[in-house]
Amino acid sequence: MLRLGQSLLCHEKMMSVLADNVANADTPGFKSSAAVALSFDDALSQAVENAAGSEDARTLYFEMRTDVNMSQGDIVPTGSDRDLALAGSGFFCVQTADGILYRRSVHASVNAQGILADEAGNPILGVNGPIRVGGGAFSVGSGGAVVADGRVAGRLRLSDGAMVGRGDGYYEADGALAQADCAVMQGYAEMSNVDVTREYINMMSVSRAYGTISKTLTMIDEINGKAVSQIGAL
Repeated sequence: MLRLGQSLLCHEKMMSVLADNVANADTPGFKSSAAVALSFDDALSQAVENAAGSEDARTLYFEMRTDVNMSQGDIVPTGSDRDLALAGSGFFCVQTADGILYRRSVHASVNAQGILADEAGNPILGVNGPIRVGGGAFSVGSGGAVVADGRVAGRLRLSDGAMVGRGDGYYEADGALAQADCAVMQGYAEMSNVDVTREYINMMSVSRAYGTISKTLTMIDEINGKAVSQIGAL
C-alpha cells in the first residue's frame, strides 16, 4: 500500500512537469524538463545515506529528480532589434528582486533610467554591472558588445553552468558558473525546445498508469474492508 501510494505521488509529479512543459511551449528560451524516478539501487543508496544509520533507512521511499533538457531550441528571426538570443551554450544574466537570474532569450527594453532591461524591466547585466544605453537605439555584437550613441556602452555578461528553472523563462544557477562560449544574435529569438506531440503522448501514458494504480488501491481498500467485516462477524 505504501509503495503504491508513493507511486501515485511520483506520477503526479511527472504529470505536473509535463503540464508545465506544454504550458511553456511558446515561451522563448524555455527548456523542457522530465521528472525521473531513481532506480531501486540509487534510491536505496540515497535513503541509507540520508538516514545516516538511523532507523529511517529501513523504509525505502520512491525518489524523484527533475532533469532539464538544455538542448537548443530553434533560433528564428523576429524583425525586432530588441530581441536577443544566444547561439551555443550560455545565459544572459539579469538582476531581479530575487537576485541574479538567467535567461536564454530576452526582449530587451530600456527602463526609465536608460538602462538595458528585459521585458519585465529587470536590468540585463554587463561584465561591469547594468548597461546604460540612454534613450536611443542600440546594437549588440555577436561577442556581446553593446553600442549606443556611437560608443561601446558595455559588454554583456554571459554565463554558463547547471541551471534550475524558475518559471517565466528565468533560471537559477545550480552550482558554480563559467564564462559562456556562445554568440549573441540580435533580431532573433530562441524558441522553446518542447516537443508538444511527445509531451501529450507522455501525458496520456502517465495518466493511464495513474488510473491503474488508483484502481488497484481502491480494490485493496475494498478487500481489506471486507476482511475486517468478516473478522468482526466471527
